[in-house]
Formats: sequence, structure tokens, C-alpha cells
Amino acid sequence: MRTGTGVIEEVCADGLVKIQTNRSNLYSPCSDSMCADNVVIDAVNTIGAKKGQFVQFNIPDAGMGVKGIVCFGVPLLLIIVFGIIGYILG
Repeated sequence: MRTGTGVIEEVCADGLVKIQTNRSNLYSPCSDSMCADNVVIDAVNTIGAKKGQFVQFNIPDAGMGVKGIVCFGVPLLLIIVFGIIGYILG
């Protein structure tokens, strides 16, 4: 489980909050190269945080293998497939 920090940007009526955080707090294989410097994520507001408060949040590790495959494996596979097709047709 990864822990990140951010500031509450909006409190929603359905028990969620929007947290503005730096992309380095995200736990995604692609977060360093595929998003803006500051991002807004949705989180469950279990502590009743208010807008403007600095909070700490946890991101579970579940599915990291699949995310890595989607982020790096699929583009690599597409490059290989289209490279072979280009070689055959060219």
C-alpha cells in the first residue's frame, strides 16, 4: 500500500472528495510520464475532511502487474506487430 499526500479541492455529497496531489504520489507505472504535474483524484472521505485541508491517503497495490502490462507491454506489442506488418508490406 502506497501513501500519498494532497489538499482537498472539493467535498462531494456522496462521501467522496477530490484531492489535488503531485503526480509522484500516484502509484501507477505510467504516472511519471503520462499525466500533468498536479492531478486531481477521487477518494473516499472516511474522516470527514473539509475543503482546503492537507490530507494523507492510501492507494492499494492490487492490480499493479496488470497496470504494468497495459502501460508498457501493450505499446511494445503494438510496435512489434506494426513493425512486422510494415516490413512485410514495405
